[in-house]
Amino acid sequence: MKKTIRLVSLSALCLAVLPACGGMEMEAEGLDETGLGQVESGISISSTTWSLGAHGGTGGTAGSISCASGYVAVGIFGRAADLVDQVGLTCAVLNTDGSLGSQYNTGTAGGTGGYAYSVHCPVGQAVVGFHGRSAARLDRLGLYCSGIVNWRNTGVVQTVSGTVGGTGGINFNDTTHTAYVVTSLQTRSGSTIDQLRGVTNYINP
Repeated sequence: MKKTIRLVSLSALCLAVLPACGGMEMEAEGLDETGLGQVESGISISSTTWSLGAHGGTGGTAGSISCASGYVAVGIFGRAADLVDQVGLTCAVLNTDGSLGSQYNTGTAGGTGGYAYSVHCPVGQAVVGFHGRSAARLDRLGLYCSGIVNWRNTGVVQTVSGTVGGTGGINFNDTTHTAYVVTSLQTRSGSTIDQLRGVTNYINP
C-alpha cells in the first residue's frame, strides 16, 4: 500500500533516523525533485508558444526581451511621449497553484527619449494581450490582464490597463488564446520602438 507522507512528518523522521531518509523519499508520492511537497500536476509554464500580431513598422533592429524560465509578464516599463520610445517587461514567478510571486524587471529595447512610465497588471494577474495604436512605429501601448486560473477556465480579460504614448497610428486590440500568457516580446527598435509582438506560452495542466 502506497503512502503519501507530509513534509513535516518526513522531516521529523529524518531527524530521528537519518539512514531511513533516502528510502522514505523514494516511496513518497506527490513530491517534486526538491522535496518541497509540490504536486507534479500543478500549474506550470510549457514550452508551447503562440505569437500575437506584430504592431508597428519594419524599421530599426530586431531584438527580443524575455522573462526567465518559470516567470510570466505582469507589466511593462520604459519611456514614452508621442511614441513608445522604450519598453521592458516586469516578470513574476508562476507558482504551482496559479498565484504569482516575486517580480523583477528585464532589460529594455529602444531609446532614451520621452518620459519614464510603468504599467502593471493588478496583483495576481498576468499579461494576456496588448492594446494601443501603431503605424510605422509603436505609437501607444497598454495591457490586457487576467488571473492565471481565471484565464485558463474562462478566457475572460479581467483588467484593461491605461496606456502610454501618443495618439497617432491605428488602434489595435490583441489577446492570446485561452490558457496562454505573455512571457516575452519580439521587437524592432532604434531610438524608438518600431515594432512589438508579444509571445505567449501555454500554461499546464
